[in-house]
Amino acid sequence: MRFFVLIVVFFSLFDQSAAQQAVFSSSPITDTIPPNLLKGINERLQAQKKLISASKMYKASFVSDLYEKHSETLIKFYNDDYFITEGPLYNYLNSILTRLLDDNPQLPKEVRIFPYRSAAPNALTFWDGTIGFTLGLLARMENEDQIAFIICHEMAHYYRQHHLKGIQEYTRTNFDPKLEKDIKSIKDGQYGTYTKYKDLMKTLGFSFSKHSREDEFDADSVGLTYLLNSSYSPSGSYRTMEILDSVEVTEYQAKVDFQKYFTFADYPFKQSWLKYEKSSFVHKSPEDEFGNSDTLKSHPDCKKRLLQLKKITSTYFSAKERVAVREMATVSSVAKRCGFELVDSEHHFKNYGKSLYIAFDLIEQYPQSKYLTAMIGINLYRIYVSQKNHVMSKSVSFPNARYPESYNRFLTFFYGLRLSELGMLSYQYVLNKPKEYFEYEDYLYAFWLVSHYPSSTISPNLIRDSYIEKYPQGKYKLKLNEKL
Repeated sequence: MRFFVLIVVFFSLFDQSAAQQAVFSSSPITDTIPPNLLKGINERLQAQKKLISASKMYKASFVSDLYEKHSETLIKFYNDDYFITEGPLYNYLNSILTRLLDDNPQLPKEVRIFPYRSAAPNALTFWDGTIGFTLGLLARMENEDQIAFIICHEMAHYYRQHHLKGIQEYTRTNFDPKLEKDIKSIKDGQYGTYTKYKDLMKTLGFSFSKHSREDEFDADSVGLTYLLNSSYSPSGSYRTMEILDSVEVTEYQAKVDFQKYFTFADYPFKQSWLKYEKSSFVHKSPEDEFGNSDTLKSHPDCKKRLLQLKKITSTYFSAKERVAVREMATVSSVAKRCGFELVDSEHHFKNYGKSLYIAFDLIEQYPQSKYLTAMIGINLYRIYVSQKNHVMSKSVSFPNARYPESYNRFLTFFYGLRLSELGMLSYQYVLNKPKEYFEYEDYLYAFWLVSHYPSSTISPNLIRDSYIEKYPQGKYKLKLNEKL
C-alpha cells in the first residue's frame, strides 16, 4: 500500500496537465554534500582502509590511496551538484531500490541511489555502493521493469566488487616492471616518442576494456538473478538492451522553427538568419553532449548481451511467462520530469546552449508551459551576455560534424546573430507573451533580466519590486541584487 501511495503522490506532482500549466519546481541544488552522506562515505572509507591494511593485498598502501582518491571524486560530484539528493525523482528511484532489496534479503542494504544530472544515458556505481542514474537514461525508460533491471545491474557491479578488480588491475599495471622498462625505453629514445607512448597506452587500454566487458556480462547475469527474485518481469531487461544499443542517437532532435518563435510585429524575422552550411569540423566539446559517452561506448555489444539474457531466462518462460509491469503513467511522468530537470540542470552548469535546445524540444510538446518559456528567455539572456563578453563558446558549443543536423542548425543560428540581434530577439520573445505569464515566478525573473537590454523601455527596479511583493521568499530573490 505504501508503494502505491508513493506512486499516486508522485504522479499528482507532475501529470500532463500540470506540465502544460508549468507547475514545475526543479529539484533542490544543495551546493555541498549533505553532512549525513559525507559522514557515511568517510566511515566506509576508514573501514575499507582498515581491511586493506589488515590484508596481505599487493601494494596495500597504494590501494588504500586509490580508495581515498575515489572517495574524493565521489564527494566532488556531490559538491558540484550532480547528485539529486531529495525530491520526487529521488523518492521514486529509492522506492524501486527498497523493493528490490526487500526481495533479495541475502544482500546487505549497503547501496543507495540518486538521480544524476547528466543528459548522457548512463548509470554509474561507486565503490561505496552509491549508484547514479542519469536523467538522460531515466528519460528513455518506458516501464518500471527496465528501471529495475538497470538498478539490479548496477547493484551487481557493487556486490561482485568489480571496482576492486579494476583497482587491483590498475595497481598491478602501475608497478609492472615490464611497463616501467617500456616507459624508460621510450623516454630514452630519440624518435617517435609521442607515437610510441600513444601505442603503449592503446595496448593498456585494450586490456582494461576487455576486463570491463567481462564485468558487464557478469553484471547482466547476476543482476538478472536479483530481478528474478522480485515481482518485476525479466522481459524488461530485453528492451533495456535495445535502448542501450541506440543511445548514440540523441533523445533531443528538435528542428527548431525559429521563424515561429522569433517573428514579432516590432522586429521582423530575417530570412538571412536561417543560412546554414554543413560543418566538416570536429571541435573539442564535452564528450557527453547528448549521450555520446565514452563509458557507454566501452560497453560490449548489446545484441550479444541480449542473447545471453534470453538464454538465462528461457527456463522461466517455458514454465510461466511473467506479466510485465504495466507501462505506468508514473514512468511517463518520470520521463517528462527528467526533461524539465535537464533544462534546469544544464542552465545551472552554464551550458546555456544545451539547456535552450532541450527547452525548445520540450516546448513543442508543452506549448503552454510558462516554465519552459521562461527558461528560453533566461537562457537567451545568458547567451547574449556571454557573446557580449566574448566567451560564447564556453556556454554554447560550436557546430560539430558529430552532432545531428538539427542541433548544428540550432547552433549555427545563434552563432550567426549579431549581438544587437540576439538582444532584440530575446527581449521581444519575453515581452510578447500573454499577461498571465508575468505572474509566474520564473517568468518574472526572465522579464527582469531582459529589461536590462539597451533597447528596453522597462525599469528593472519596478520588476524587482513586483517580484519581491509576489514572492518574498522566492528562489531568485538574491539574484535580483546581482549586477548585470
